[in-house]
Amino acid sequence: MKPRQISIVSIVLAVLTGIWIVCMILLVKQSGTVIATFEDAFNFVKDPGGLFYITYLNVVVLTIVDVVLFGMLYLYFKSAFPVLSLSGILFVPVYAAYNLFVYISQVSVVQKIITVYDGQVSDEFMEVILGQFIQLWEHSTIGFINNYAYAILGIPSVLFGIAIYRMKPVVWSSKLTGLLLILNALACFSGIVGIIAGNQTLAYGSAIGGGFFFLSLIGMSIVFWRD
Repeated sequence: MKPRQISIVSIVLAVLTGIWIVCMILLVKQSGTVIATFEDAFNFVKDPGGLFYITYLNVVVLTIVDVVLFGMLYLYFKSAFPVLSLSGILFVPVYAAYNLFVYISQVSVVQKIITVYDGQVSDEFMEVILGQFIQLWEHSTIGFINNYAYAILGIPSVLFGIAIYRMKPVVWSSKLTGLLLILNALACFSGIVGIIAGNQTLAYGSAIGGGFFFLSLIGMSIVFWRD
């Protein structure tokens, strides 16, 4: 595995992550309200425009490229850290399966439920059926699965973060990048704990983890380009 290939994929993933962040900000701004209730969530998804579909198409591609990146990290580190690398890569397909289901369901299952049931059943029934599939509603099952998937990805993030931190020759950029990847994992762990415990402060961990992951991607693009 050529290090610069990892660098290039890291750059691509950083761009996709940046697009995801910008699109989510624009979507929330477009909705004109914070998604705090089922009504807010329903209004957010009932009339999806082009930006909605672009956002979720982007994050599906992002998830796939994420898998590619961790696969490349496995190939790069498997000689120096065989057990660590194998242990890390085993969790990546689980993360991908969960999150691909989450993101694809937003433009398929959610829209199908609205088409079939909107106006035909009681509001309570809609909240039970549809509400559990809206990713951005914090009380939904699908939202929990999304955060759970990032917590699962936290395991390989810790393991490959350690591998990057221990790269030879020792340079500050590899140590910082490894730490950022580990901090991303710890933040995602706190996010799922916060959701389970009902602690809103900890629940923001997954979002904070995304910021650490974005910075670690920039770090990886530098570390592996120089290697």
